[in-house]
Amino acid sequence: MNVKLSFIIPFYGNANKELLNRCIKSIKNQGIKDSDYEIIIANDNGRGLGGARNIGLSQAIGKYIIFIDADDYIFQDSLLKCLALIEIHEPDILSFGLRKVIINQSKLTLEKRFSYSTYLSGAEYMSSHNFTGSACRHIFRKEFISSFRFAENRYHEDEDFVAKAYCFAQKTIITDYPVYAYCCQQQSITSTQTKETQTKRINDFHAMLMRIDHLLKTEELISQISQNALTRRLNFLTIDYIRQLRRNKLSIMEIRTKIKELVNDGLLPLPDKSYSWKYSITCKIINTLIYL
Repeated sequence: MNVKLSFIIPFYGNANKELLNRCIKSIKNQGIKDSDYEIIIANDNGRGLGGARNIGLSQAIGKYIIFIDADDYIFQDSLLKCLALIEIHEPDILSFGLRKVIINQSKLTLEKRFSYSTYLSGAEYMSSHNFTGSACRHIFRKEFISSFRFAENRYHEDEDFVAKAYCFAQKTIITDYPVYAYCCQQQSITSTQTKETQTKRINDFHAMLMRIDHLLKTEELISQISQNALTRRLNFLTIDYIRQLRRNKLSIMEIRTKIKELVNDGLLPLPDKSYSWKYSITCKIINTLIYL
């Protein structure tokens, strides 16, 4: 059986089955031959989203992998163009467009123009671009990521998984063509989460930064460009972490404590790099916080 594509859908026992059915239907409506794909519904078994994805990854037999959350879906007739590129180029990673869909709002108008760029390596792309670190906006070659695993029972488990993948990937294709519909409520997550959840999200974000830092210090990276790309990614994620502290309305004392942790971890001060003018300004502002 020559399965080309494995869709891995994490699913919890108390999750909304109607949304799961919508997700599955969106896959079946892509015009892909039934024999060319499989759908794996992976129960987390108490191991969280990352654990469910790991279970699905170990079961998948497709040449390529797509992760999709059960409450999201694939836009109609959007995947075939990406799959055609995969047939021609056989990349380690193909990244496609993700669009946020606000529940109960008017229907999105999607751009239908299809364009893409190819890179000799994932590190080449990551060394000069920022991107959403969601596993769900990528198609991964199974053989390439077969030894990779997500952190389990953690938030932000995508970020270091995707960063590592880009670090080691060879041929990489990037398109912003909209494929993935990320569904969310109009009310922001920070306004609805409990203090306990807020604390875990922040702590898990910090743990993710440390996993990337550990990767930088312990792995024999394939090239200097991989080292530079991963360092750049870590610097921008450190900025995102500090922004999250403010978004979650931590007190000044709590933010100072977290800043000191970053200094002790070696993640601050941020290096004075010419990534972009926005980075340069943000770098100066954040580095002054160390001395307040």
